[in-house]
Amino acid sequence: SPDRVVVAGDIVNRGPQSDGCLELVLQLAAERGWLLLRGNHERYVLQYDRDRLRPEFADDPARRAIAAPVAWAHAQVAGRLDAIAALPEQLRLDL
Repeated sequence: SPDRVVVAGDIVNRGPQSDGCLELVLQLAAERGWLLLRGNHERYVLQYDRDRLRPEFADDPARRAIAAPVAWAHAQVAGRLDAIAALPEQLRLDL
């Protein structure tokens, strides 16, 4: 029975069920007051639409291959990008 739970980012794009992980932590944040942060993997997913339109992305097969997991995660959570973008990048806790 912890006093506080902080999920320090990397909720999405870290395994095969980005959508399920995001749904779970958003539910627990609403129900139990969990604190959620946006990590670098959330940033990768949020920036995917912009990054894939860059010429160097289209011209570089290696870059596209590296981005494949991000593309897959992005497709899973595309309907919840606003919720991901709303997550803070930092928080302050007074202990």
